[in-house]
Amino acid sequence: MPGLSSQEVLASVPFGVLAFDHDGRLIGNNPEAERLLGPLRRPDGELPLRCCDLLGCRRPSSVLARRCLLDLVADAQDPIPEFRVDLARDGDPSALWITVTQLQDAGLLVTARPGERGDRRRRTEPHWITTPRLTVGVLGRTRLASAETSIAGQWLQQRAGQLFKYLLVHRARPVPIDELAEVFWPAGATAALRNVRYFVHVVRNSLEPERQRRRPSSFIVAESGGYRLDTTRIEIDADRFESLVAAGRSAAARGEAGASASLTRAADLYRGELLADEPYADWVLAERERLRGLAAEALRTLARLHLADGQLDNAAAYLMRLAEMEPFDVDVQRLLLSLAIRRGRHSEAKRRYATLRARMRRHFGQDLDFTLADLATPRL
Repeated sequence: MPGLSSQEVLASVPFGVLAFDHDGRLIGNNPEAERLLGPLRRPDGELPLRCCDLLGCRRPSSVLARRCLLDLVADAQDPIPEFRVDLARDGDPSALWITVTQLQDAGLLVTARPGERGDRRRRTEPHWITTPRLTVGVLGRTRLASAETSIAGQWLQQRAGQLFKYLLVHRARPVPIDELAEVFWPAGATAALRNVRYFVHVVRNSLEPERQRRRPSSFIVAESGGYRLDTTRIEIDADRFESLVAAGRSAAARGEAGASASLTRAADLYRGELLADEPYADWVLAERERLRGLAAEALRTLARLHLADGQLDNAAAYLMRLAEMEPFDVDVQRLLLSLAIRRGRHSEAKRRYATLRARMRRHFGQDLDFTLADLATPRL
């Protein structure tokens, strides 16, 4: 249709079109999208709606339970076919058939057409979007969620829970029964192997309390004389965190715009040290330090990116998190002090300097080799 503008073309198409940025915020739509979904602005008009607000991301009853469209597209290896989402309302339409396309700047383009809740086509979750039946948070204190039922309980703080956490730490491989016996019953009691089998049974029943007798476990598989977690059915926040850090660092090295978005999502996922509820377990230490190092690098890169953009307050916020993680890293503390001075926060810089100086003297008997007057523009 010669002579028509892009806006006129969008207004004439018979399906809804919505564009979201790399954080999932709505940045554009056509009139049909508003007809399907209703008002696409919040009543106060201050904050834009997000894909999660409009399309049911992370809503338990939705096909996207505990997922966001951003994660779905980022994880997809192949083009995503059309699928149905049920809307959290009783109006018409009660459901939408949507397609999702990733834009070059890491945003999303969603097209939508009306559907019905009773439509049986693809009524169950397709294999490419099925969410893991078990979601596990290991960054910070251990958290579990299942689509089928609640699995909270004290068992996570007991021997069965510790065994499960050990399998989580070593989820990349089958863990031999002998290894589990040695870790948790090091005295070599004759009952050690029997204990392992018993507590694996307890874990399986705790994760799937409604599992029928003799039905195989969905999550813990017997393999090669040991046990492994079926990570195709389990979503672990540490895996997502690591993937986002890798993507963000790679994008930053190439100077791509999506670097900050990936690293910000990674930083949000890092709620604390790996398995913080097992502070003294030596079998956690190596993996804990590895993930801690990734978190530190993500925060450092975010601070550098925001500083390069002149966003000093954002850079300072990420440096503060990094300084809390690395209280004895003088280079990090020095960067934060320099940035405080650059932002005109001289009293804050003085307090932080005095605290750092006292900390280094108390723990290492060393004084700082710089004064506040020495500090200038932070170097990252």
